[in-house]
Amino acid sequence: WTTACGWTAVTLSLPFVGFQSPLRAWFAILALCLLSSLAHGALFALIGVLLQRRSMVVAFFYADVIEGILGWIPAILNKFTLAYRIRSLMASWLDLPLKKSLPTSEWVSKDVPESVHVAVQLGGTVFLLAIALWRVQTAQYLGKSET
Repeated sequence: WTTACGWTAVTLSLPFVGFQSPLRAWFAILALCLLSSLAHGALFALIGVLLQRRSMVVAFFYADVIEGILGWIPAILNKFTLAYRIRSLMASWLDLPLKKSLPTSEWVSKDVPESVHVAVQLGGTVFLLAIALWRVQTAQYLGKSET
C-alpha cells in the first residue's frame, strides 16, 4: 500500500520537477520508495510484534524522533537510521549538488558504494522480519476464550 501510494505520488509530481533526465530520476525514486517501504514496513512490523499494546505510539515516536530528528543531526547516530541510507542513495542516483543544498556532507555518504547501502537496507529488512517471525512463533498469545 505504501509503495503504491509513493509510486503514484512520484509519477504524478515528477513532470513538475526539473530533472535533466526525468526517466532516470523516475526509476531511481521508484526504487528508493520500494527500499524505504520494505525497510520501514519490517521495522514497524517488529515494533507491532514486540509491543502489541502501544505499537502505534512507539512507531510514531521512532518515525518522528529517531528518523526525523536524530537522522538530521550530523553525528554517528544518523548513520544508523534508515533515512541516512535512503538519502545517500538518492544523492548518488540523482547526482544531487550537495555542496549547495547541504552545509555539511554528514547527512549523506558519497564514500560508501551504492551496493553497500542497498545491501544494508535489504539485509536489515530481512533481519528485522526474521526477528519478528521468531517472536511470533515463540510467543504465547492468549486467545479470546483464555482471557
